[in-house]
Amino acid sequence: STRCQGAGAVTTTTTATNSTGITYSLDAASLTAGNSINASTGEVTYVAGWSGSTTITASAAGCNGPATTTHVVTVTPTVSIAAFSPA
Repeated sequence: STRCQGAGAVTTTTTATNSTGITYSLDAASLTAGNSINASTGEVTYVAGWSGSTTITASAAGCNGPATTTHVVTVTPTVSIAAFSPA
């Protein structure tokens, strides 16, 4: 999915069959940049200056598990424009 750059929270979830629970996590680059995730709900909180790719991993516990899936969010930089010259 895609979102515009800016601070805010977005919840992305999935479901699993025969699972004893799903845990969500973020990639290292997103965490280092200051983004965070609620491991229980999948709610990602983005910092204002982050742009690039964020990978959310869902891990379902259970027999022969865990089973994992990923979702990539592309955070697009905010548009900007220069002043007219000469001003």
